[in-house]
Amino acid sequence: MKLLTILALFSCAVFLNSCAAILTGSDQEVSINIPTKNVQLYVDTQYIGSGSNFKPVIVKTFENKQLRFEAEGYKTKYNVIVADHKSYYHILSWLPFIVVGAPYFDRTPNTWTYEDSYEFPALRKYRYSDSTQKRLTVNNVAIEVRKGNLIINDYPYSKYMNHSSPLFYSTTDSVGIANTIYDDSLNYRLRKLNYKDTVNTVFIDNVNMLHIDAKIIKIITNYVSRKYIGMGIGFSHYNSFIENNLTTVWVLKNIYGDTLRVDTINSLSGQFNENFKEDGQNKMSMVDALETSMLDYLDLLDANKVLELESNKIMHDDQIKIAKPSKSPSNIPEGMKASVTVKSKEGHGSGFLVSNDGYIITNHHVVSTPIDYTVVDNDGKEYKAKVVRTNKAIDLALLKIDGTFDVAFNLPDKQNYNVGDEVITIGTPKSVQLGQSVAKGIVSGTRKNKGSNYMQTDISINSGNSGGPILLKTGELTAVVEYKLIGQGTEGVSFSIPAYEIMKSLNLSY
Repeated sequence: MKLLTILALFSCAVFLNSCAAILTGSDQEVSINIPTKNVQLYVDTQYIGSGSNFKPVIVKTFENKQLRFEAEGYKTKYNVIVADHKSYYHILSWLPFIVVGAPYFDRTPNTWTYEDSYEFPALRKYRYSDSTQKRLTVNNVAIEVRKGNLIINDYPYSKYMNHSSPLFYSTTDSVGIANTIYDDSLNYRLRKLNYKDTVNTVFIDNVNMLHIDAKIIKIITNYVSRKYIGMGIGFSHYNSFIENNLTTVWVLKNIYGDTLRVDTINSLSGQFNENFKEDGQNKMSMVDALETSMLDYLDLLDANKVLELESNKIMHDDQIKIAKPSKSPSNIPEGMKASVTVKSKEGHGSGFLVSNDGYIITNHHVVSTPIDYTVVDNDGKEYKAKVVRTNKAIDLALLKIDGTFDVAFNLPDKQNYNVGDEVITIGTPKSVQLGQSVAKGIVSGTRKNKGSNYMQTDISINSGNSGGPILLKTGELTAVVEYKLIGQGTEGVSFSIPAYEIMKSLNLSY
């Protein structure tokens, strides 16, 4: 008799369980609303439609659903929806066992349902740059997380939704990565927002081009899981999604590497499902949080008027009179005697004498940092140098050392070279031990960009050559080395400041 009773109860349970599953159905229509117009909604990889209000039919499984909201001119938003409660019909499965105190739990996904309606905040509108603002490039994104600042929170879904403390959290050792892959993603976004110049990629705007370094100093990863338990020995199913909370230090620098400001910004990524297929779940979350942080940073720079375009012409009101050299180089050996190395604790560059009493021309970027500089002449003698004047717009600087010198370059007042002329540079490439090295090439072209003139050559230029003289075989000064183009497949393209620009740019006279 007991056996027949148990079998009857079991049959009733199976029938009512099936009835509950059938009544609740395998599909559910949900309402998804967002106050931004013309949003394209994707559920997992399926395109749902465009608008502000959606009613997609969701197939009920034990899987979370990845939502992606896209709209022209807005940042893409990622969210996850979870089947977090059971249908009211699941109570039918309990009825046969109430008398025996053993409630029956459905194992079918049909009885697990999503919310009937979801409301999401508006998408973030992008701020586009225009011709009145400076150009930006992300130089490097690094991770420098000290011990205790890399935190992983493990949340059951209910605790996460209630903003409760995590079930547990863990911290790991410090993490240091000098160069990450994230700068590519951020530069892509800067290009799309017109902050990054994609047209004028050859000539450097010394005033209106800025560089950004980012350093992630804290990472909090929220790991949110939902566990489903059903009938059957050991039956369970887990779903999870993650979001990353980053603390990032942003450093704004000019083209010469001088730090202009430092700001710290916290940012939170969207929600990324564990089975997100387009790319790695954690990578996507990190990129999303970093982009949010960068957008906040751009808003901050804009609010502080840091990005307003400046004039790329700098004029000095007071004129400095220097003595015209009693003797100028007439050949390469004499040109070497008038050439110098400019060094500091941070590196070195090149330069050259323009007066017999110790006035020297070099690049602004060689002496842009307010530290002590030393000049080394052709004989290896060292002098303490004073930075008298600089012009960052054209990248020139005037130095002064105490001494008397036999030869110095005469400063021309007009162009004294032609395309195809053979020219020589004297400088200190790579190492101070290579001072007064000579390299030869030709004038490849004369260029103009935003009112600035350039001499293009194919001379072999290396770091340390900056600020050195370029001269004709006769020893006559023609230009000041500034920079070269680098990159795969690029060789023999360097640019120099014509020597006839020196007097005007630094307001000098004889």
